[in-house]
Amino acid sequence: MIKILFIHHSTGASFIQQGNIRQKLHTHFPDVSLYDQGYIKTGKLDSLKFIFHPSIYGFRNWEGKIEKENIQVPNNNTDPDGLEKLFTASPEPFQEMLGYDVIMFKSCFPVTKILTDKQLETYIKEYEHIRDVCAKHPENIFLPFSPPPLRMEMTNKEAAKRARFFADWLMSDTFTQNYPNIHPYNFFDYLAQNDGKFTNTLKRKYCKILPFDSHPNRVANMDVSNNFINFLEDILK
Repeated sequence: MIKILFIHHSTGASFIQQGNIRQKLHTHFPDVSLYDQGYIKTGKLDSLKFIFHPSIYGFRNWEGKIEKENIQVPNNNTDPDGLEKLFTASPEPFQEMLGYDVIMFKSCFPVTKILTDKQLETYIKEYEHIRDVCAKHPENIFLPFSPPPLRMEMTNKEAAKRARFFADWLMSDTFTQNYPNIHPYNFFDYLAQNDGKFTNTLKRKYCKILPFDSHPNRVANMDVSNNFINFLEDILK
């Protein structure tokens, strides 16, 4: 049995749920099981949000059922700095992660509002640090997702251009340096418009109704899930 762990927040939860990832994995790879870690409830506000959006919270087992214990992602932070801390300065959670054969992780869309070149450089350094840790564990497979794009209303041209650069860099040999256990998935590229007025922002057909909501919609998650299953097939064969 191959065990996959996915560290994510709300966009990842929707990807799993609306993309029917667990069901598709079972169909295509009967010996693969998916576990995932979303937000960790830390107070009354999270408990209230859980009532309306339970899928974004907690650690879920291969059946998608929530369990009592969580993988303790520091400060609920899956931005590049939070992931760097998880991989480099949180020995117990990281050791727990290494109990899974495949480890997937992603930041959410706010990360792609990259306002300065310095911010971009910081992201790159943080992911280089993460990569170097992953390379030390060749027995595990690591799948970093490029973060999803923001919709046009929530970013600007230059920030979106930097987001594209960051996503392309994650997919490049410069990042992986041909390490056989690191296989980035270009979540950004699949969701983003490649040309025209909305270049490097969330495709209009993938936007929700509310103009401030950059969560990809159900159509997006269904489309991307099929692409992802094909990607995973190449990794697991």
